[in-house]
Amino acid sequence: MLRVKLLDPAARAPVVAHPGEDLGYDLFALEGVLLAPRQTVRVRTGVAVEARHPATGMPLGLLVRDRSSIAAKGIATTAGVIDAGYRGEILILMTNLGEALVEIHAGDKIAQMIPVPVLTGAVQTVDSLEDSENQPGTAPRPAAYRLFRVKLALARPKWRALPHSVSFKRGLRAVCCVHRNSGSKSAVTECWVN
Repeated sequence: MLRVKLLDPAARAPVVAHPGEDLGYDLFALEGVLLAPRQTVRVRTGVAVEARHPATGMPLGLLVRDRSSIAAKGIATTAGVIDAGYRGEILILMTNLGEALVEIHAGDKIAQMIPVPVLTGAVQTVDSLEDSENQPGTAPRPAAYRLFRVKLALARPKWRALPHSVSFKRGLRAVCCVHRNSGSKSAVTECWVN
């Protein structure tokens, strides 16, 4: 459920064309705006909102995302997090990434708000954290793969990118290869092999 307060007589309430099917609520520009190339502006909507889960009534946050019709013009919507307790006017930060002037008219659909549950809790400072397979400096690996270390001889000791998939004897294939330069003519590459 989305409760809306209109802050301006010309403001339009957000809409959802197909409740229960569409992911977001469409937001409308309150005023016309010209966006020069590489310019960022705040676009007023003239609305304040309160989002709640329709079944439980729990507060929901909102993510502001691009509309495909606006993105196709080279306009990006950024800074799009609306906390569940925010009751001020929704302002849409828009950037013209293109080289041409773009005009936004009053009443244009400019962005969409997607409701999300609030999962933040208290922050606890601890001396240690639980172990994880995703350690600093390594790529996350699927549980179905085994880690193999492969030594490669390089013509030069410089770092170079490796292919995403490498063939081994016995028909094994490696994915998620991480190249580590050891500073010599050989380097260690970690590969997760299925």
